[in-house]
Amino acid sequence: MIFPYSFSDGYTICHHLSDDPDYSEEDYLADYVNFMTDMGTEDDDGWVLIVRDTIKVTLGGNEYLRMEVDNDYQGKTKIFYYARKIDDNLMCVVQLTLTSGKTPEEFEKLFV
Repeated sequence: MIFPYSFSDGYTICHHLSDDPDYSEEDYLADYVNFMTDMGTEDDDGWVLIVRDTIKVTLGGNEYLRMEVDNDYQGKTKIFYYARKIDDNLMCVVQLTLTSGKTPEEFEKLFV
């Protein structure tokens, strides 16, 4: 499994998944948060990720699993990870990082 690594304001990616056809959005998000947590322990300043909530939402007419995460790194940052399994080999993932007081719902409405 190869994970993206980015500190941009947000990005959308698609990449190849494991060969397990039962690998779900829940599995991906849990693996990704664990991956990022491990990276935080290796960073000189360190960071802690705290999972707050996981719900289903609709982006552009497609159902995604959204995981809300607090990133405690030089101040609290809200991160929202969205995942949708396209087929047994492909997952679409969106990351939204909020620092401006906006809500995820404001950005979710932009996916039409």
